[in-house]
Amino acid sequence: MPTVYLPDEDHVVRHLTPRQFIRDDETKEIVGCLPHAFELREGEGFLSANWLEYFDGGESDALAATAFAISQSRAVRSSHAFAIGNVAAIKAACSEFDVRVRIVHEPDAGNESHAAVRRFKDDDLELLELLAQDAWSRVIEAKPPLDRVGPWRARP
Repeated sequence: MPTVYLPDEDHVVRHLTPRQFIRDDETKEIVGCLPHAFELREGEGFLSANWLEYFDGGESDALAATAFAISQSRAVRSSHAFAIGNVAAIKAACSEFDVRVRIVHEPDAGNESHAAVRRFKDDDLELLELLAQDAWSRVIEAKPPLDRVGPWRARP
């Protein structure tokens, strides 16, 4: 299968658990994500994400479809969130630290929208902070997209 690079104007979505994002103490609204949200998970050789524009429709439709796709391989709860990052912004942020990432479409079983941020290095806290504060700074609660596609199937 040929390598499909995501267009710079497109977006990738990273699934976040409550320990990976910040809520305002008073309003309880999500105000951002934490740098460790971009650390590689155990056994990952790349940063795992999902290609938002893989799905047809507007952003809310695509985000609901993305939430469902992610749920095929991991639990997605209404208390979770999604960080949305622009492909060009992610590449630019990484480039500032001499990390030349490639963001590619890599579908896997049950998750056709899966994307990988290849050549990514998570050993520089300043890079992770830049990603959290800039390139992936848009964070959306998981509940609205989940409400659009439930009920959820049990994981095998």
